[in-house]
Amino acid sequence: MADLIRLLPDHIANQIAAGEVVQRPASVVKELMENAIDAGAQNIRLIINDAGKTLIQLVDDGIGMSETDARMSFERHATSKIQKAEDLFNLHTMGFRGEALASIAAVAQVEMRTKKRGEELGVRLQVEGSELILQEPCQAAAGTSISVKNLFYNIPARRNFLKSDKVEFKHILDEFQQIAIAHPDIFFALHHNGQKQFHLPASNLKQRIIQVLGKKYAQALIPISEETDIIKIWGYVGKPDFARKMRGDQYFYVNQRYIKSNYLQHALFQAYEDLLPQKMYPLYVVFFELDPAKIDVNVHPSKQEIKFEDERLIYNYLRVCTRHALAQHHVTPSIDFDQESSISKQLEREQMEKQQLFSNKTSSPKSTTSGGGGGYRPPQKTEQEKNNLAHWEKLYAGLQNEEEEEQQPLPSKLSKQTPLFEQEEEETLQMGQGPKQELFYLGQGYMISPLRAGYLLIHQQTALERILYDDYLQRLEHKRLVQQHSLFPISVSLNLRDAKLLQELLPELKKMGFELVPMGETTFVISSVPAYLEQLGEEDGWLEEILEQYQLGQSLSLSFEQNMARAMAMRMAKQQPKRLSPMEMQALIDRLFACQNPERSPRGRRCFIRYNFEELDSRFES
Repeated sequence: MADLIRLLPDHIANQIAAGEVVQRPASVVKELMENAIDAGAQNIRLIINDAGKTLIQLVDDGIGMSETDARMSFERHATSKIQKAEDLFNLHTMGFRGEALASIAAVAQVEMRTKKRGEELGVRLQVEGSELILQEPCQAAAGTSISVKNLFYNIPARRNFLKSDKVEFKHILDEFQQIAIAHPDIFFALHHNGQKQFHLPASNLKQRIIQVLGKKYAQALIPISEETDIIKIWGYVGKPDFARKMRGDQYFYVNQRYIKSNYLQHALFQAYEDLLPQKMYPLYVVFFELDPAKIDVNVHPSKQEIKFEDERLIYNYLRVCTRHALAQHHVTPSIDFDQESSISKQLEREQMEKQQLFSNKTSSPKSTTSGGGGGYRPPQKTEQEKNNLAHWEKLYAGLQNEEEEEQQPLPSKLSKQTPLFEQEEEETLQMGQGPKQELFYLGQGYMISPLRAGYLLIHQQTALERILYDDYLQRLEHKRLVQQHSLFPISVSLNLRDAKLLQELLPELKKMGFELVPMGETTFVISSVPAYLEQLGEEDGWLEEILEQYQLGQSLSLSFEQNMARAMAMRMAKQQPKRLSPMEMQALIDRLFACQNPERSPRGRRCFIRYNFEELDSRFES
């Protein structure tokens, strides 16, 4: 019987190895940037075409390579960074395996120009599919320039599995940002399809974070620092007010190498305990420096997973260090034994400040124009909505208030300035025809509405989300939009990730009443918004949050109108005052039960829970 096992040819072995190292264009970007940093470069320029599918070019001013080193760099397991097995536990470089260039050249057309400092001529090499095509002397600047063209040109199946340019470029951005943040002392530039995306002068860490993630974080960063004989921890964490619903601004580095660690992330989130709502993610850029012998980075080809000799110790250091930094900046919650009176006074102050803020804003000269003909009027209730309202009114049948309470609405921007209460009071009170009952506000955004055989516990914010969602959706579907134009357009700056998404949505947003004009890559001028959003203020804040909610809703198979209505409703509901007057609570309940689906908010949370007296009796008997 003939032998079955054969040695694979080098070009096939290289393509197999490339499957682990080069998964997509972003993998090439990561390997080339790390090589440039290991070469001592102080200026790194990255040029991308078609999200890296047709060109990835990196130019650095590092030490360069000799002719022999340049040729050897394309061989598998050829490296200058380790010489013996023990060196794996004393790594001070980003790369060490000697696989990157060999793997890239196996699946792309690569051209390298490199010259060592002090030499007259450099060398030019061309490699395609692991085969050397050209090697010759050339004129070149000191350092190295590598062009990777037509990635996966010889593996069509792999090329077909690449995602859209938008998705692939997002992965490139992630890799670029991860490395740029870790090395603030190095100049980085990124160009995509001839347009400048990043131009990052050498600076300190705080400035680099602001350069990469956006100016809004200038006031959000809290420094952390801890140094012992075992480990040094330093960097920045974000204030709770700047937390987001999506991950993306979280960075851990071990000896300046970006890593992913759910275990360490849990430690940091523990430090934010009681400071953040569920599923909110704070910003953090945290560096760990420790003896390389106490970690193992040779776990995965991406080198983003690390094993620690004592992971529990690192966990505790990080949690305590972060908690201490938050406490020093007065963001740790404190105990208030006179909570009820202090909260009431705080609410009163907040309401007065909000009223003053709104009156100042509305005093500025503005002009209003209507889209879709005339100002918006509440749509007529459908037969189904009328039936819904009648059904819920039966729950209140037979109840009478023993005494009428004087209802003096609390000063609140909710009473007249939002879509929820934009109707006249008489119209609002006529929305439910049944007798009105005494309502109770429990605090923390919960209300109680009595029923004949029990009561409803209503969550104010989720109820508002349902009401506003239905209202916005009807506006969008029936084109009943009112634009609010400003005589003084407002300029906002977003981070590059959000700016890219906003540029894609501009045509659809224009149909909804938004007028946004791009001014560069990340800056937009807002000249008008739908009138029901005009009073929000902090334009960059609500714009970012709407984009964030839109991205979260993309996985729900919603139409554009549904997704935007959902995003705006969730943003607006957060802006409403926590405490409502009895009249406003009654209006909210009437509006909620007139919705087609009053039980659930647009994000699937319950708007209310119904309790009956029999259930309560059984609880007391147990």
